[in-house]
Amino acid sequence: MKKFSRIMCIILIAVVTLSFAACTPKSAFDFDKDAAVKRAKEVIDVVNTRDYTALFNTFSADVQKLTTAEGLKTSFEPTLAPLGAFSEYQSAEAISQIDKNGAKYINVFLKTKYEKGTHVYEVTLDTDMKLQGIHITA
Repeated sequence: MKKFSRIMCIILIAVVTLSFAACTPKSAFDFDKDAAVKRAKEVIDVVNTRDYTALFNTFSADVQKLTTAEGLKTSFEPTLAPLGAFSEYQSAEAISQIDKNGAKYINVFLKTKYEKGTHVYEVTLDTDMKLQGIHITA
């Protein structure tokens, strides 16, 4: 089961990564940056509660086909467990992109501080503010 969950998470990350590989900065569109950052923070707040079922439910239906709540837990826990409690959001940036098929996405980058370290989240939203992808880096 763990192997399946890891494979599903790898597929999810690959799909999102490949989607953005085809994006060009020239094709950006206008969007409400404050609303996108607010929505991304809501997603990170769910991550910080470790409620992976709730996190799974925030994804669009298309993305839900690619992973499971257990798969999300398997992906996030090794990174989040050693961090301790969430402290604050340190900075946020949001950019828009249009992929080669014309789909519009908003990438929100949030630098977060925890008791024992900092991490950057990349939260990908569609124009309806539905979660399309999430990635955490050290």
